[in-house]
Amino acid sequence: VDVKDRRYRLGTYKKCFVGKDAVTAMLNAGVATDREDAVNLGQVLLEAGEINHVTRDHAFKDEELFYRFTKDEDHGGQEGSSKGSWAKFLEGAQSHVELQTTLPEYGPYEKQMDHPVEAEEVGVTPLTENNIRLLDNVRPTGWENPEPKPHYNLVAIGAGAGGLVSSSICAGLGGTTALVEKHLL
Repeated sequence: VDVKDRRYRLGTYKKCFVGKDAVTAMLNAGVATDREDAVNLGQVLLEAGEINHVTRDHAFKDEELFYRFTKDEDHGGQEGSSKGSWAKFLEGAQSHVELQTTLPEYGPYEKQMDHPVEAEEVGVTPLTENNIRLLDNVRPTGWENPEPKPHYNLVAIGAGAGGLVSSSICAGLGGTTALVEKHLL
């Protein structure tokens, strides 16, 4: 598959490939028997998180749509390939009445995670199975912040309704956005 920067309307999409070309490549490589089989395989890759539509608006299709390998995305990610969970690092998880959505800044601790943390330190209570799953999704244990770009078309401070919508629209038009949020996204 030819992975390269591509332009569409007002935007440039970095390191992406065309769905139709990927289907043809799967057929040529013999990993799919027909175009429908290749689309199904592409959808499996998308659902497994190996590829994404560049704006995350489409399932995998045999069309002139742009997709990107997850490893080529430039918005941060997890260290290594193993996905950790907050559950094994939290002790004293007790039910509390309030729900607080702040996480303290741990710095290098987040990368090491070499000892358990008191439930109150995490800032999300009660630490039920659902809230631990929330933490695993919005603040993965091995997360690395992306390198800042020299220029952004939009910097949104706060991930409230205005920040999320503005960032989404700008990114959908191919602009570069930075969304700065103190709490969980």
